[in-house]
Amino acid sequence: MNGCRNILYYKDTATHSSFKDHNSIYAEALYGESSQRALGNITYPANASEFSDALKQGLKNTTFDLLVYSSQFTEGEQPYDNLLIKLLCANRQRSIISGNRRTRSAGDILKCVGALHGERTNFTTLMAPNSLLLDRPAKFRPPDNVVDFSYELTLTDRTISQATSDGSVIAVAAQGQPRKDEKFFLTALTRSVTKVKPFSYRNNTYTLKPLHPTFHIPKMY
Repeated sequence: MNGCRNILYYKDTATHSSFKDHNSIYAEALYGESSQRALGNITYPANASEFSDALKQGLKNTTFDLLVYSSQFTEGEQPYDNLLIKLLCANRQRSIISGNRRTRSAGDILKCVGALHGERTNFTTLMAPNSLLLDRPAKFRPPDNVVDFSYELTLTDRTISQATSDGSVIAVAAQGQPRKDEKFFLTALTRSVTKVKPFSYRNNTYTLKPLHPTFHIPKMY
């Protein structure tokens, strides 16, 4: 919550044939965490024009801690494209980006977050070798009115793979912020949900020798 007090969330819409198609995994995750007070305020623009206005404010004031963007149903260029490209390419906005358009601007948006659009499309399973995102395979449910609901990514030198398809092509990529000094013990032990456990330091300790108090953070934390 301390890191994401203000979130900008935008996804395009379409005329759906079933109630399930109205659902979004992003919305489920964001609003679920928000209801548990793990996240702060969520701004949800109703259309592309409102999203453009929100991006302008973000460029002026850096008002959002997290940007979540998903474009599945729109095919052409959008009024917010240049603003989104400018914001993401500045590399100062924490973001989660997903887009299915095959336009010049959509390609530039991907480049700004460190990926290129590959050739393989429409795979239905995500695998998670060495992933910080998934701990088991996940299945897609192909939505209506979407041509390419999933597609291969090619990485740049700034990104790493976080999930692959069942055909072993990269499906999810991530990049971190530039390294900086962190107050690790203060941050990890008092500002988060982690915990530590004692750890036995195997050494012969004699009088007047320095002690080695040690601990470890369990994997689930």
